[in-house]
Amino acid sequence: HTAAVVAASPASPGGMVYTWGNGDKGQLGHGADVDTLLTPAPVEIEEIEGHVCQVECGLTHTLVLSLMGTVFMMGKDESGAGSRKT
Repeated sequence: HTAAVVAASPASPGGMVYTWGNGDKGQLGHGADVDTLLTPAPVEIEEIEGHVCQVECGLTHTLVLSLMGTVFMMGKDESGAGSRKT
């Protein structure tokens, strides 16, 4: 799967997350019923809409960092991947 941050507007420091590809573990953020998306679609999570500064993809999960410093996780938390202390 793939994820990208797209600017909400030219004047905005944050953006929206778009995901596409294989989502069989919920890693696309579009619900458990979406297994595959062939075209990018916006992730609609009210708390992060327009406020995303970074996104990272793991094998079965996606991590989203908001401008406020909050991390959101979508997908499967295999082996504690989303809760490791660094």
